[in-house]
Order: sequence, then structure tokens, then C-alpha cells
Amino acid sequence: MQVDKLRLALPLAYTSFQQSTSGTSPDPNYNPEYYINYEPTTGNIASQQRYRDVLTSYQWGYSGQLPVATYHNADRTPPLSTDLSRGNEASSTGFESGVGAGGNPNEDYWNMTSSGQNFISSTAHTGNFSWHLGAATNGFNYGPGRLFSPVRQQLKYRFSAWVKTDAGFGANNGRLVLGVNRQDGSQVQGNSSCYQATSFSDTAGQWQYVEVILDLNAAHTSLGIAPSAEQFQLNAYVYNADGQAFLVDDMRFQPVDAAIVTYTYDAQSRQPTSISDARSYPTYYEYDAQQRLLLVKDHRKGIRQALEYHYQQH
Repeated sequence: MQVDKLRLALPLAYTSFQQSTSGTSPDPNYNPEYYINYEPTTGNIASQQRYRDVLTSYQWGYSGQLPVATYHNADRTPPLSTDLSRGNEASSTGFESGVGAGGNPNEDYWNMTSSGQNFISSTAHTGNFSWHLGAATNGFNYGPGRLFSPVRQQLKYRFSAWVKTDAGFGANNGRLVLGVNRQDGSQVQGNSSCYQATSFSDTAGQWQYVEVILDLNAAHTSLGIAPSAEQFQLNAYVYNADGQAFLVDDMRFQPVDAAIVTYTYDAQSRQPTSISDARSYPTYYEYDAQQRLLLVKDHRKGIRQALEYHYQQH
């Protein structure tokens, strides 16, 4: 939907104004003010943009009833209407649906399947759930991932997550990976510009932030293919090469110049339980039995604000 605004340098005479009726064109002095797009199935706002300003996109969860992410300067519109599993420029998942299955719109279609040691865990960085990625079998085990076909092929992209290992997890045995696929889906191999990974080791039972960045424009240059000539795909996934499992939560994919804010909620009261900022650092919110805000905590769970309620007797 487009919202127009009348912009005039000087007052316009009534006789010079073209009154708009059904089936006619608006007066040429009207100019775009807002562009608003809605999700076709839910009616939720998918994106909005002020004229000549950056795009803001929205992701909805909890059965499409609550916003779980806001993306500034990033487009979430699926590049293929026939394949919603293929992402565009930005996405996130925190596993808050509690369902370990691929094709889940509440997890923005990230690929995950509960099987064996791979499952939803009730130990979380934010919200109620995370993903338990089991120990490596035959040298490796792949965790949740998603394939993206970004519209803007000249940008750098970031894939980030919070991870938690037990003591004794091997050095550099956990990885966050961004790899380039050609438009036909074939993986580019043996090219450092087309494969980037950040490793992590023993986090001593604490949640640790990890990120990896890939320059998609540099990938095009390394292969001698202009961004306008072929749309490369980015494959974002988690990898375990250790004999121990680990937990992963709050996964994000975005352009490096985009800002993401994510939210978790109490499923019953619909009150926010955490809000994570553009750095992926959360602020936690706790409530009393009457659903009144009780504590506000920082990302280390230190108390920033405590509230008490006293009512005057009449």
C-alpha cells in the first residue's frame, strides 16, 4: 500500500487542482510518503518505508500474533513466493515455538529437525527454548541453518548466535559458517572469499556470543562474476565437530549495516520477557503473580531496576 502526501511550494488555486474520483489519476502534486506491505495470510505488517528512507521489516511469531523481530535497513520479503524456506536479507530464530521441525513459519523456516541428540532444549539464552546440537558422528554434526538469496549482492552479511558448551568442549570444535552457493545451488569450494567460519571452544557453561561475516561483493569479485550478472546464495549454518553436544540460541542473519531488535514473550500473558538490542544483548523482564513488572535485568542477569507496588488504603 502506498500513502501519498500533497506537497506544495505555494498554495494551489482550487481551479488548478484535479479532484480525484474512482478510476481517475491523483493530482500530480501528490508524492509518496509511506510504503506499507502486509503479510497476505495474517494481515500483519511485513514492512514499511518512509519515502527516501530505509526499509523496516517485521517478523511475527507465536502463531503470527506477536512481533518477534524488527529489522531496520533489511528486506525480509521472500525472493521466491513458491519457496518460503529461502530467505532474503534478514532472519532470526530463537526456537520459541518449541517445535523442532523444518518449514515452521514461527521459526522463519530455519531448517531444523529433532532427531537423536538434536532437539529443542528448555535451557535458553532468552525465552524458554534453545537448540541442543548433539555430539559429532563420523566427525561432524550440522545444526540449524537456512539458505538466503539476498537482493543486495554487493553487501557484507553477518550470521550470529549465542552458544553454550559444557567444560571440556574441544578447542575450535564448534563453528558458525557462511558459505556461498551459485545460483544453480552448487557450492563454491576452495575459495576463501566464498567460505567464512568462526570457531568457538569451551565456554565453561556460560552463554557466549559468536558471529561470522562474509563479503558477498568480494565473493563475486573472486569468481569474476558481477553482482548484477548472477544472484549468489548464502548458506548459514551451525557445525559441531566435538564429542560433546552444545546449545545454540538467538540466531540472526543480516546485512552488517542493518539493525535487528528481537523479542520473547510469556506465552500465556503475552508480556515481553526479553528484548535483545542491535548487538544481540538482551534485557530481561520478570513479573509477579499479578503480571506486574517486578525486575529488569541486564544481559548478565544483574538487576538494573526493581519495582515495588504499594496501594493506599481508603
